[in-house]
Amino acid sequence: MRRSFTLPALLLGAILTLTGCSGEPNADDMKTSLESAMKANPILAAMFSGFEDFEKVACKEAEGKPGYVCDYKATHTIMGQKTTAPGTARFVEGDNGWEAQLQ
Repeated sequence: MRRSFTLPALLLGAILTLTGCSGEPNADDMKTSLESAMKANPILAAMFSGFEDFEKVACKEAEGKPGYVCDYKATHTIMGQKTTAPGTARFVEGDNGWEAQLQ
């Protein structure tokens, strides 16, 4: 009896492990790391309070550099004006999570 549960349990564990390792950042990772990068810049920080809406469009491995280059569409308000615009940034995963490299 016990043997019949071993194989399905192992397969389920492998599937769950692999689904958590997609390689590229998800939309929440991208949004959080971009907000951190923008708030770390004194000029941008004075105008930027965060994204009101954020959508991951696509990612591909960066050529000749670590990480992924990802396209996104974000809505934010700067100086009282709400704007939705596309953007591109490189994301590198480190010990503390994803870090956005503004291009």
